[in-house]
Amino acid sequence: MSKYHFIRKFDESLGMTPHQFHIQNRVRKAKNMLEETDSLTEAGMNAGFYDQSHFIRQFKHLYQISPSSYKAACIDLDALAQSGEKLR
Repeated sequence: MSKYHFIRKFDESLGMTPHQFHIQNRVRKAKNMLEETDSLTEAGMNAGFYDQSHFIRQFKHLYQISPSSYKAACIDLDALAQSGEKLR
């Protein structure tokens, strides 16, 4: 099977190219790391992004929110949970 045939079949099956699938997995990995680490740069680098701007652009594309806004929302939810208030 040629690589082009594989890419077409992959796209037909999953609705995205292997490269898009790989980027999506990297962004999800970085998203999980953002919940545990303080550094956006560290999360992006550990997920395999060599350029912070590329990481931010891909994160925004997938989640429609910047990584820093996502991190701030996680911190706010953490603080709310620790304060003992009930979430609806």
